[in-house]
Order: sequence, then C-alpha cells, then structure tokens
Amino acid sequence: MTDRLEQVLNKAWAPSTIETYGTGLAAYHIFCNHAGISEEDRAPAPQEILAVFMATLAGVYAASTISNYVASVQVWHIIHRLPLNGHKQTMDAILWVALVLTPPDVKKAK
Repeated sequence: MTDRLEQVLNKAWAPSTIETYGTGLAAYHIFCNHAGISEEDRAPAPQEILAVFMATLAGVYAASTISNYVASVQVWHIIHRLPLNGHKQTMDAILWVALVLTPPDVKKAK
C-alpha cells in the first residue's frame, strides 16, 4: 500500500521540476553541513533551521531561487511523508526581505 502511495507522489511533479529541486535540496544539505546540523536534526526540518537556511541565502540569491530551494525541501518532506515545521508567516517575511536584498547582478532583466 505504501509503495503505491510513493509511486503516485513521485509522479506529482514533472521530472524537470524534481531535477531542479535537487539543487535546492543539495543547498539545504550543504547549509546543514556547514552549520554542523546532524542528519537526525535535518528532517523533519525544524522551523528554526528552515528560517536560518532562508535567511542565510537572503542577499546572495534571488528571492525566487530561495523560494524554489524551500519548495524542494517541502517536496522532499511530502514524498517521504514527513511533517514540515515551517511557519508560513515567518517564511513569507524572509522571502519579502530576500526580494528587497536581491543583488542586482542576479535579477532577471525585464
């Protein structure tokens, strides 16, 4: 029964989306490695770790990139049926600040 659920969940996103999300998931694990966060403490991802991950990226990456990276962590949790402990208002606030702090060299031309 759980095999079928996993098969269906794995088809919820296009392969190209999953491939793109691989980059975000890698960024999350690199962040955790540098922060000294153990494997056990990475998933389910605690709210504080997600917020610090996002804040660390703010001012370095475009807000849309940060949003995609967080989405990749969310998708991983969905596929593995784990709760995601992010606080929506906090995450939205960080994304808003990230939009303001987006470096000019990473902004897309209109």
